[in-house]
Amino acid sequence: MPPRRRLLLGLGSFLLPLAVWCAISYVPFLWHPLVEITRQGDAAYLKVGDLVTRQAFATENARIRQAGGEPAEGFRRNPIYLPPPHEVARAFATAFTTEPRRRGEPWLHESLALSIRVIAYAFGLASLFGVPLGILPDLHRDMRILLGWAWTYLIVAEVVGTSTGITWFINQQAKYRIYENVFAAIAMIGIIGLLTDLALGWLGNRLFPWHNQRPSRLHTLLALAHWGHHLTKRDLTCNINFFMNVPVTPDGKLTFEDGISHPGKYIEMRADMNVICLISNGPQLNIPCNAYNPTPVRLLIWD
Repeated sequence: MPPRRRLLLGLGSFLLPLAVWCAISYVPFLWHPLVEITRQGDAAYLKVGDLVTRQAFATENARIRQAGGEPAEGFRRNPIYLPPPHEVARAFATAFTTEPRRRGEPWLHESLALSIRVIAYAFGLASLFGVPLGILPDLHRDMRILLGWAWTYLIVAEVVGTSTGITWFINQQAKYRIYENVFAAIAMIGIIGLLTDLALGWLGNRLFPWHNQRPSRLHTLLALAHWGHHLTKRDLTCNINFFMNVPVTPDGKLTFEDGISHPGKYIEMRADMNVICLISNGPQLNIPCNAYNPTPVRLLIWD
């Protein structure tokens, strides 16, 4: 998949649910099954701030009008368990200042720190026991995946039987009906997981630059896709390796050696017709030249 399309799909996976959430929260005629009372009027049981169903609100106002009284006033809104995005965004700050309801209960930063500490200890122990194989890129990739599983099992464990941790905080805030803190805490878990995975991915690319490198043939196809000429692998021709050094050994075999070109060396080419030229200057698994780190190549085009 081309990088641009992959980026658009990644952004869409976050922005599309957010757009639906915003639509349900801010467009009055989408759902909003409740009415929040802003003026009591002559209502017998309605109070300012109460949430009632639209049917109950209409029925009570009809009774008041029939009796010649002042009807109640209010505006449509969603249930308390679905707060709008701006309240959840504000809760990223206010959740840390929400005081525990009972003495001895942990604050959000204490619950979050404990959960992160458990994950960090488990990840550290797994890395320690895997030291003999820890340099292998496949193990690094597997540990990135298992780190996500660790968060999943930690959440389950904290739900089943614990009195602290981020999941306990979520359950307590839901019990007290502070749902913006619930959504904010859930989002924090996702953000921590995303940032951790990105950091481990960046570290893996630096430690193992030769691993999972796309073959030059795939690079060529991805580059051709941007031209929109419907070119496929059937249109590829043989490539030319100008700066590789693959000598033939006395016994007739090929071997990879350090390149014989030096800085400043150049090659002049002439095109007698319009051509699509792809230059690939990436590391190759079988060529350990310059520690799998190709040096820059300068291209000058004379028209």
